[in-house]
Amino acid sequence: MKRLLLLSTLLLLAVACSKTTSENEEDTVTMSYRSKSEKIDFKVARNEYFVTGPAEVLRKVQEAENKERENGYRYLTATSGVIQEKVLIGTFNLRLREIKRLYPNLEHVEPVLLSTDGTRHLLQGGVLVKVLAGTDPAKLGEVTRRFNKVEKVAGEENIYLLTSGMNTQQIFEAITTLSRLKDVVWAEPNFTKLTNRFINPLPGTQSNTTP
Repeated sequence: MKRLLLLSTLLLLAVACSKTTSENEEDTVTMSYRSKSEKIDFKVARNEYFVTGPAEVLRKVQEAENKERENGYRYLTATSGVIQEKVLIGTFNLRLREIKRLYPNLEHVEPVLLSTDGTRHLLQGGVLVKVLAGTDPAKLGEVTRRFNKVEKVAGEENIYLLTSGMNTQQIFEAITTLSRLKDVVWAEPNFTKLTNRFINPLPGTQSNTTP
């Protein structure tokens, strides 16, 4: 019943906006950030959403989504997973907002990003940054005050993990800002990478935390 209400709501919103989004239009949705030397682009997966939250909340999400359709939800960990929609109505951002409304106790609802080789990238508020020797990463300017935790990456020289509650777009904007600073060697998202849609994290990925 929840899914029927969701689809009805999306349909009404889509009609109200007088916009029909085709499959090809969805394929062109991208997100990007700028490193020191280049712009890094990702396509947004049309029908997948990376979600995190307490284990009990995700159990309820799994029950609801898998009741509606087979493989509607897949666990990554006890506190993270991927929702996969079968019926696409309206724009990606409209559907993402509706998932947040339907499951208000989720901590994060984020896009699944695709690189050109098909690898899926999931982001949960983290940035890896390498700074010049002697630089305090917590004092790089206004942008670092948006992060609530700074940790040195074990075994790495002058590389730190900055974490926050920011969403993917905000993280990309912060990375672009960090990359402009003279004391920053490089900055990049602390991605968890998947070799397929739901499982098999790549060995040696950037991720230093469990999503």
